[in-house]
Amino acid sequence: MNGAIAASVVLVGSAASGGCIALAAHAAAAPRLHASWVRSRLLPAAARTRSRRADRVDLADLLDAVARQVRTGTSVPAALVASVNGSAHLAPWLGDVVRRCRSGDAALGRHPVSTPHDREGRVAHRALVLAGTSQHGPLEHGAAIIRLERSLRAERRAAVAPVRASVRILTLAPVALLAWLLARSPEVRETVTGSPAGLGSVTAGAVLNLAGRSWMGRIVSGAVR
Repeated sequence: MNGAIAASVVLVGSAASGGCIALAAHAAAAPRLHASWVRSRLLPAAARTRSRRADRVDLADLLDAVARQVRTGTSVPAALVASVNGSAHLAPWLGDVVRRCRSGDAALGRHPVSTPHDREGRVAHRALVLAGTSQHGPLEHGAAIIRLERSLRAERRAAVAPVRASVRILTLAPVALLAWLLARSPEVRETVTGSPAGLGSVTAGAVLNLAGRSWMGRIVSGAVR
């Protein structure tokens, strides 16, 4: 019984101390932390995304290129075929649309074999369908929507960057403090490892800590989408 009480005191004290330390550190260094997070996490992630998509068609640029040719009198199917780089990697639905255009199908992928799964693909496909054979307005509007949504996502990622950092600190600080206590205090080690109650308390605390991190991660990820 005494071992369970001691273990509970250790865990509660570790969590409370870690939380206070994390809050104080965040309050003191929030602006710098935000800037550092954006530089080290957000921007490299954007760069990695650009590198992964380097060989893929940028749908906003593609819609703008097609719209420019349509303004000069070219039909939408012909402009789409002319605007697609032959070496570029096409999404399945876009490849299906291009093949139909090359075969002379004026329906322009109204019922593609592969449906776009991502938001940008759905917007681009809808714009091509609405453009028909000679309308440039839906294409320009679709490109503007894609770029606007990209900008909004980037702003949301930047806005939640300090929250992500705080979640990490609040998750790791109690663990680090408890590890320090275990390394420095034989009494704490004996309390935690010497009884089922102590070990169970540590396990329960770890599970709750991971559950809280997962829950906050879901909230933050939902806000970014």
